[in-house]
Amino acid sequence: MPSIDYIMPAKHLRDYVSVYYVVEFKEESFEDIERAALAQLRFSLHGGGIVHFARGKSYPMSGVSIVGPTSTAIRYVTNSPYRMFGMGLLPAGWGLLTDTPANSVRDSVVEADSIIKGVSAYMPQLQAMSQSADMAKLADEVLTPLVAEAKPELLAFTSIIDTWLASNTSPELDDLRGMTGLSTRQLARKVNHFYGTPPKYLSRKYRALRAARILAENDEDDHDYLYDAFYDQSHMIRELKLFTGTTPAKLGSNFSLLAPLIDKRSKFANEISPLTSKT
Repeated sequence: MPSIDYIMPAKHLRDYVSVYYVVEFKEESFEDIERAALAQLRFSLHGGGIVHFARGKSYPMSGVSIVGPTSTAIRYVTNSPYRMFGMGLLPAGWGLLTDTPANSVRDSVVEADSIIKGVSAYMPQLQAMSQSADMAKLADEVLTPLVAEAKPELLAFTSIIDTWLASNTSPELDDLRGMTGLSTRQLARKVNHFYGTPPKYLSRKYRALRAARILAENDEDDHDYLYDAFYDQSHMIRELKLFTGTTPAKLGSNFSLLAPLIDKRSKFANEISPLTSKT
């Protein structure tokens, strides 16, 4: 069985990094689906695997890598026991750590040093650690001086986008133009840069992932969201299959071993970004 240990970043880092996590697959081989997500920085401490994206693209997962923002569900395959330390890069964190447009690495895996110079130097220290808390402490120590230099306008912009995403079941682009004062073209460029997809697609992705969590948790208090968010049931089925890799009927079943473990992030709902806790 796989295991995931989640650790909260220091409070002053939570606008930039969602959560830290240590993942272990002890099986000789393992395969599972991961829903669409924001960018991830991952240290493969032991073993490796292959990540399969839509449209037939596949990339090795080894060493220190960045999984760019994903526009669909993806599939992981490992052929040996695997251990990994990772962190979710929120859009402000992406802007803090790199000048690379997020959409240029969308649906791909790249060597982390090609985007965040020198980050692989921390691999030996992490490999020598057995405790998740020690890994998180090291990450906090590395990120803290970087966050101290962050430009206020970076967080101000991503906060507007996050508020817009959470404002409605299907946020309207006209509302976002009003909130930012930017044109459609300017918004597309900036949202692509930090989130990896244009605003309209980002809205679809967030809507589907939020709906998937409601269905998986069978939260009747939020079921009205499902009726408002989609044209009809077939529309919902198509969108959820695209972004989660499965149909609504299977979300509460054992279609994935990773999904219920990932959903445990919800216990941090009052401490982390809704982009993480509600998706």
